[in-house]
Amino acid sequence: MGLAARPRRRPGPGHRARDPEGAPVPVTGLPKSLGLSRFQDDRYRSLLYFARDIGYTPGTRPFQEFFWGTWVRESRAADLADWDPKSLPSYLDTVEKISRAQSALPANSTVADGLTAGELGALAEWNAGKAADKGEFAKLSVPYAEAKPGKLAYALRYKDAHGIG
Repeated sequence: MGLAARPRRRPGPGHRARDPEGAPVPVTGLPKSLGLSRFQDDRYRSLLYFARDIGYTPGTRPFQEFFWGTWVRESRAADLADWDPKSLPSYLDTVEKISRAQSALPANSTVADGLTAGELGALAEWNAGKAADKGEFAKLSVPYAEAKPGKLAYALRYKDAHGIG
């Protein structure tokens, strides 16, 4: 008795590769191999990395910060004109704006590629209902000079030390 052939699954919503500007990338445009030298920085995806557990719960969908990055890029959910990605205070202000906009979305709002805010883990309350000086946002906000700096301060220091961005 032979095994029945499995039907070929078509990619569902959210299975589109995009470049750092948000333009679709065809399969033929994907790199033949991976490595840090081949990655390009998507500034919106990078921004959304720091909004984890503040505006959305990570792990509900693979690569969900890319979908949220598309949402930021396409919806203009927050004014990013004054965002200085090299400044901790500016970066924190921008993370707060974006993550507050995420948590304000109704769960059934379409975010990107047919996926909803609920499917992408949007939190019902910003910073899990905690004040800005508590919870994950407070941890993120700790400057590099402190005994236990926040992950954003580490990232900015690393980029500065290595001449990145």
